[in-house]
Amino acid sequence: MDIIHNKRLFNQALVDYVNFYNTKRFHKSLKKKTPIQFIIDK
Repeated sequence: MDIIHNKRLFNQALVDYVNFYNTKRFHKSLKKKTPIQFIIDK
């Protein structure tokens, strides 16, 4: 089933991506820290 046509799957994929983006993905503009690490270190 296509994720775009399944609201529940789409929402879960979006939550998973936002979680990854904020807790796992390093950002060059944040001195190679995740946004969560950057906020905690402030």
